[in-house]
Amino acid sequence: MATLMPSASAFNGPLETGVRAVFVLHAHFPRAVDLNRLTAMDYLVVRTSVLDGPADLHPPTPIMSPVTQVRRKSVQSAVALMMSRGAYRTGCRS
Repeated sequence: MATLMPSASAFNGPLETGVRAVFVLHAHFPRAVDLNRLTAMDYLVVRTSVLDGPADLHPPTPIMSPVTQVRRKSVQSAVALMMSRGAYRTGCRS
């Protein structure tokens, strides 16, 4: 029987980030979205208050890491996870 490993964070895991990426890519279909834009859009989906939108999807964290350095790798891994499961076929360029 498989055991579940506790996650280091309750938020922004590969599955959650991958699902957000699939929705963003679906909204842009048939136009391609590069990884930089997808990373920026992922950030804005989670942090809607940055654009004076509704409350953020996730609670604030005490340390705000630079988005481009941290999120890009997470989004890239999440897209790879979605691709490996057949949830995503075309539309994102590295």
